[in-house]
Amino acid sequence: MDSTQKLVEKLVDRRMRVTGESQAVATANVMAAFEKLRKDKE
Repeated sequence: MDSTQKLVEKLVDRRMRVTGESQAVATANVMAAFEKLRKDKE
């Protein structure tokens, strides 16, 4: 498991606890945030 995957899992876990979202929704939101950061960087 690489460091990016570990980071995503930690962020998803934290988001699930804080917002009460399901794992699927939390994962989608975390991935969308990464995509937004990537686009903003270009």
